[in-house]
Amino acid sequence: MNLNGMKYRPFSRLIGDVVENHKRKDSYSSSEESNTATPKGSLNGEQKDAILREERNMRHTLEKERHRLLMRERELMTQVEQLRRELSRAKKENERLQSRQREQKLVRRASINSNSSDTPIFIQDVPPSLPAPKPVRYSIGDLLYEYDKLYSEERADAWTALPNVTDVDEMEEKDEKKDRLLFSAVELAFGTAQTYLHQIMTGDRSVKAEGASGLDDEELLQFLQMLGDNFDITDMVQDVQTLIVHMGGPHMEMSTTLSYYINHCVKLAWKFTIQKPPYMIDTSLRSFVATKHQRAPGSDRKNVQIKKYIWPCLVGGDTQQCVYKGVVVT
Repeated sequence: MNLNGMKYRPFSRLIGDVVENHKRKDSYSSSEESNTATPKGSLNGEQKDAILREERNMRHTLEKERHRLLMRERELMTQVEQLRRELSRAKKENERLQSRQREQKLVRRASINSNSSDTPIFIQDVPPSLPAPKPVRYSIGDLLYEYDKLYSEERADAWTALPNVTDVDEMEEKDEKKDRLLFSAVELAFGTAQTYLHQIMTGDRSVKAEGASGLDDEELLQFLQMLGDNFDITDMVQDVQTLIVHMGGPHMEMSTTLSYYINHCVKLAWKFTIQKPPYMIDTSLRSFVATKHQRAPGSDRKNVQIKKYIWPCLVGGDTQQCVYKGVVVT
């Protein structure tokens, strides 16, 4: 059937032609794109160079940032170290000022009790511009010299002054007891001094000196050091003398020489005890040790077993080592 000279085509056929035309266009476009696109997995030289340049630039940027952070870290560490040094100096200065204040207070208190002419005299009001007097700390060398003199000289005098120490008849037994009594005097002196110091520190015993109240442990120890020979050791001496007389037996006599020996034992023991750290006697070892003992005359040098102590060894100080060898019989 003709319509205006045109050949009639069914509607379903027209739809089919349109679809076919679209398919041909899509196929052409796909083939053109495949011809112009770079195959997958392959890059040309320019693209590779661009990627490498980008990687180098990124690496350079990261390296610069890392270097900047390292320099900043060093700068901060330097500042921290400087602050630590300044803080350490400030702490030391603060401790120095506090120590000076304590010493000035203790000096004023200790000066009230300075009555003997051979004791250093302290000014009660210390001007702030002058350094505060230091606590009286006995030289360890001087104390060791006194300890040696106590054994080598004063003990010999006291030994001679002990003729009636016991009621036994044998001279050898009397000599043995003399050795024990004079050794016990030193041992009791150190034990009594340590007991008194502990009682003072715990408040169980008062110090017979004006200005000793209201002090902490460190200040109280410094105060006792400042008192020096002015500290009253009468009670300690009497305690030791009483025990020695009791040990000596019914015929024991307290001669002037023996009394002086005991007094010196107590005074020296007190000076060693109030050191910081303290010095103490040691008689615990029962075998001879060359670094801590020396043999008394008449000892068996082949024997290492200690039969008795004639004189105790002295230990202490910062190292807690033996500073004076004990005299023993082996």
